[in-house]
Amino acid sequence: MAPGQLTLVKSGDIKKWACLRCPGGCGEVISLSLNPNQRPRWLVSEDFWLRPTIHPSVHQKNECGCHFWIKKGRITWCRGGRPSKTIEKRNL
Repeated sequence: MAPGQLTLVKSGDIKKWACLRCPGGCGEVISLSLNPNQRPRWLVSEDFWLRPTIHPSVHQKNECGCHFWIKKGRITWCRGGRPSKTIEKRNL
């Protein structure tokens, strides 16, 4: 999986997972469940230009500790959620 890229895993027309590399630099692959019957779960939408928005925020519980939003294909860091070694602005 390439950095800065969001991959949607589907079964037919059903979205199952949203996967991306952690934007904080640890390199971990983050897999977000899109199953409406599971918790935690996320919603993914795309705008006219196919830029993804994910709701709610993504909070890594590993040593990286990243906490961020993805809105219109851009990473927005939550207060205290950005690791000390990161790229200032990141797009998806």
